[in-house]
Amino acid sequence: MVEISNFLPEVRLLTGTGGVGKTRLAIRTARDAAQLFPDETVFVSLAPLGDSALVVLTVAQSLRLREAEGQTPPETLRAYLREKRLLLVLDNFEHVLGAAPEVANLIETCPRLSVLVTSHAPLRVRGEQEYTVPLSRCPPRL
Repeated sequence: MVEISNFLPEVRLLTGTGGVGKTRLAIRTARDAAQLFPDETVFVSLAPLGDSALVVLTVAQSLRLREAEGQTPPETLRAYLREKRLLLVLDNFEHVLGAAPEVANLIETCPRLSVLVTSHAPLRVRGEQEYTVPLSRCPPRL
């Protein structure tokens, strides 16, 4: 957790593989790093999504954004985030890897935005830095 907090906010996109405890670690990291992001820290669970086309809409809904007249949902989201110093936590991204270009676009157009992604697979976008969550040592089952 402390290791991940050290990456923020300089690293714009951070993903973690490993399969054990990523969500818990991301929540704790976001809570501990909240003071670095005065505009907000937003956690978005993507686990229920089956379509990568819904990621932008889900993020916008989590931010309580309404589509602006004449703008698409991605345009509305970018306009809102453009000047924000915000941490966006996207959990379970492996279900919607097709939305990786949208995340990359947000990072490119929103210079103060940081994104923490939990996923079993990397996004393979520019600026990504992987952090592998080590397996916890659990006592044997009795």
